[in-house]
Amino acid sequence: MTIALRILLCFLTLAFNSIPLNAMCVSVQFELDLTPDQTWSVMRDLSISDKYLPGERQVDILSSNKSGVGAHRRIYRNNSVDDYVDETVVEWIEGEGFTLKLHKDETVLPPFERAEFKFTIRKTLSSRSLVVLQVLSEMPSSVSSSAPSKQALIESSQRRLVQVAAGMKHYYQTGLRPTSLERERLLSDVQLLGYAC
Repeated sequence: MTIALRILLCFLTLAFNSIPLNAMCVSVQFELDLTPDQTWSVMRDLSISDKYLPGERQVDILSSNKSGVGAHRRIYRNNSVDDYVDETVVEWIEGEGFTLKLHKDETVLPPFERAEFKFTIRKTLSSRSLVVLQVLSEMPSSVSSSAPSKQALIESSQRRLVQVAAGMKHYYQTGLRPTSLERERLLSDVQLLGYAC
């Protein structure tokens, strides 16, 4: 075995062992016919997610600050006061994107040990916006990390994230909530990036 191959094997072993078995990351991207500045002016408004999320109905900003680190929104689903997700900004890069910690009240969003949703804007060669969405999560070690159950969770997350991205694309470009047909039409504009974040 050559020295280069041994080094590569050592690196891959270290890299693989540093990734928790129950970690998951799903990423998608889509282009907008907007400049990054135009995209950011919409994205930074944390109160509008009900306009593009499938099945979501109401968003309340619970923090005194409406943007930046610490901004906290609650998204009520299905018109129910008991069915909600809390999202708190844990990273904010002005003009480029932010990361939300997903939780319910003071605890991480069940069944996860960690769950985050990352929004990023990149500039294309034609000065348009490329929006990248990432869901990063980690299941508790007590939950099975078997390949079938993990694959089912990944596939479910992929479907949901593609639906969110298609809705965002429609809303950002038109200012209107997408219908089911409009969302469906834009699904092919969303590119699945895979599992590496």
